[in-house]
Amino acid sequence: MKLEEQVLIHNPVFANLFLQGPVLVLGSGGLIGRALTEWLHLRNFTVLEVKGRAHIDLRIPHSLDQFNSSNVQYVFFLAAEVGGARFLENPHRQLDIIENNLRIYQNVFPWLESRGIPFLFTSSYMQHMGNSYGVIKRLGETWIKELSSSVRNASLPDQLSRPTLASRTGGRVARFYNVYDVETRGGERRHVINDWVDGCHRSGRVVSRSDGTEIRQFLHASDAAQALGLMMLLHKHLEPVTDVASGRWVTLRQLADEMQQVLPDSCTFHFDQGVLAPARERLDPRQDSLLYHYFRPSVTLRDGLRRIAQDEYARKTR
Repeated sequence: MKLEEQVLIHNPVFANLFLQGPVLVLGSGGLIGRALTEWLHLRNFTVLEVKGRAHIDLRIPHSLDQFNSSNVQYVFFLAAEVGGARFLENPHRQLDIIENNLRIYQNVFPWLESRGIPFLFTSSYMQHMGNSYGVIKRLGETWIKELSSSVRNASLPDQLSRPTLASRTGGRVARFYNVYDVETRGGERRHVINDWVDGCHRSGRVVSRSDGTEIRQFLHASDAAQALGLMMLLHKHLEPVTDVASGRWVTLRQLADEMQQVLPDSCTFHFDQGVLAPARERLDPRQDSLLYHYFRPSVTLRDGLRRIAQDEYARKTR
């Protein structure tokens, strides 16, 4: 455990808060959720989980009522209808993305408000975009902002009658860039790194869907989990929105170069010069917020790629 984590976790202010009850992770079966749950268990937090739709369907009204008597002290709201670029940019998926995420919001946000539980919502730097995923993440951020505003404007008797988001410090937003790790799922929901490693293993060849000039910031899921854990401990002092990113822009062509350094077998990458990269505004993450006094990514892109390649090749050769 890093020194910064030890200082925070053993601070009496934070320790007293979390001795009272468990932490609830919504979406614990996902890419970030698995890493976060492991981070919490390693630090002796009591963890309750909603792993995914097959476990508890958050689109269904009152699906969270089973936790009403659990004395939940904090919630990580990671659950979402999400996937890689092929899924998010599929024109046939746009309505599903809006409908399913909206139904989740309509159940989770009112439950959090009624219980007065502080929470952390995971958003995306894509929230400024016009596709369905951008729209729905922007809606989530706006919902949290309005919840906090409505609580601040509540009448004094109501504030005294029950715990509120204002009194429990409310919701915060972690705005991620591109998070990656080992994935077992296939199909269009798979993220680009895993898609490419799979293609290299199967055929030794990857065909990109563009000219490869688009830029991304890749953050390993273990670093994302550490950032979320620290944000929970710093919750009361955080700004409403915190960018969580590696700070290093990488083109997909550079990603291919990095990948060729760690793959056990040779692999060729073909970029379609006739297909321009999707237009994405370059929004540099703010890394001067409170989180970055305690957090720096520890997994380099090359090391993260090596882990994925080793896992992918090990599974496919068993």
